[in-house]
Amino acid sequence: MSFNDNDFMNLLKYYKNMDNFHEKAKITYDNLDNISKSENNNHFIENNEIFMYNFDNICFNANLRENGKPKRNLPASTDAIYFNEEKSTLYFLEFKNLPLKSTDYKKELETIINLLKSNYNIDEYIINSLDNIYKRFEDEIICKLKNKTNESLFFSLPLIYETYCEKLGMDYNQSQNDFILWLLNLNKKFIFVFAENNEISPSNRHFSFEVRLKDKIKYFDNLPNIQTTITTKNNFENNFIHKHFDNS
Repeated sequence: MSFNDNDFMNLLKYYKNMDNFHEKAKITYDNLDNISKSENNNHFIENNEIFMYNFDNICFNANLRENGKPKRNLPASTDAIYFNEEKSTLYFLEFKNLPLKSTDYKKELETIINLLKSNYNIDEYIINSLDNIYKRFEDEIICKLKNKTNESLFFSLPLIYETYCEKLGMDYNQSQNDFILWLLNLNKKFIFVFAENNEISPSNRHFSFEVRLKDKIKYFDNLPNIQTTITTKNNFENNFIHKHFDNS
């Protein structure tokens, strides 16, 4: 039997019920105010009326053995997922409490290398080594966002489905093709929410971080039924929440 939207809703309801997991399991269904907390416990999106699933916590619970110990290393996952059954759309949300127009460290590295080339008599071997470092260098934030996008879709979701099948005594190997086919055909939206440019850093040294990030994740839009959006906190609160998530 083919996997469908209703099956996915049942999966989410299963993960919502904490009685299905070990006492060390983490809450999976929570409000935006809590899900968007940064590492220093500041609330990034102050909204306790909109509820969605804490995707990090779902993956954590899917990785727990019966004794409460982890089974394996976890794949990366976005902060939250939200499934709109009426639109048959799955939203992946990532909240970054740093300004969208932050310093592009790859651009800074390029500037430093060019200064060394122009002002110092440096051995050609060293210059070539620096150029190779530059080619392979990538900003940590961009790397993490690319990984979260990849792994949320191709590893984290199959992980929670595999665990769901195990818990209910279903044969994952027989049903995984139906699940993957449903996932490929489903509308998927990745939304990356950044702080406003004047909220975190007063620095005017803004390079092309935003432009390069868009360039790095645009390839996901070539995959079936995927749309990626990079936005700021204010725009997300004033537009996206009402348009996509507010069911009141």
